[in-house]
Amino acid sequence: MRPRRLWSTDPLTLVDRNTAHIVLDSSVVGPSLSGPVVLDTNILLDIFVFNDPATAPLREALLSGELDAVRAEITLNEFADVLSRDKFKLTAEQRDEILAKWQSHSRALQDSEICGSPWKCKDRDDQIFLDLAYTLRPCYLLSKDLQVLKFRKRAAKESVVIADHY
Repeated sequence: MRPRRLWSTDPLTLVDRNTAHIVLDSSVVGPSLSGPVVLDTNILLDIFVFNDPATAPLREALLSGELDAVRAEITLNEFADVLSRDKFKLTAEQRDEILAKWQSHSRALQDSEICGSPWKCKDRDDQIFLDLAYTLRPCYLLSKDLQVLKFRKRAAKESVVIADHY
């Protein structure tokens, strides 16, 4: 594999030339990351259900309190709904534990405080993450959903950095 080569299109993001993934600039991640971070359901699944090694730094930052992760009741409900699906084979106790851990390591924003973003996602379940990030701007939105990632350039103009990994 070729060594990682990064290039920047703005001061907050870098693009890995090998994978074409947008990554957060190493100078603004971890303890120095100042600003809210919205994590979509797929990222939360990688952290709390799959224990994906690629999310280990994100998990560590989240659990240590270095990350200002923000959720809303509607995003919490969506996460709970996804966790209850049969394909994850989680007991009610496991689901409750995951939700409690997420709630204890994130701060809540009232649903009524969320304003609509100018970007409209085809998937209504994903729209709330765009709206939450737009409300919190400047902020970061971490998502693996292509319907969300396609708004990267437009969101950057509104001080929302959308990335697919940490």
